[in-house]
Amino acid sequence: MGIGWVVAGMAALALAALNTPGRFEDLGVFIGRGGAMSSLVGPGPNGTERLYVCYTYLSSLDLVAYAPGTGKPTVWQNPEGGAWAMETGPDGRLYLGTYFQGHILRL
Repeated sequence: MGIGWVVAGMAALALAALNTPGRFEDLGVFIGRGGAMSSLVGPGPNGTERLYVCYTYLSSLDLVAYAPGTGKPTVWQNPEGGAWAMETGPDGRLYLGTYFQGHILRL
């Protein structure tokens, strides 16, 4: 799945949640060529859930959490360079497996 389809899907969800047909919302700024390598629904604050998408670039990654209902994104950046896998641990935290250095990142 390409980043364009993910962004388009999130935009559609945000519009549907706001119940305002035909209204565009600015979801972010293009920072370079990349792709969405992994995604999951995981824990958010106060017992909520978020859609997490890891966007990978040549020299960094952005982990983006989208809040249901609002579509509001929260972004964490890391210079690691990409993550192939993402999973929720038994401790309720997110773990990302990177591919350039083979590291495990925890959020």
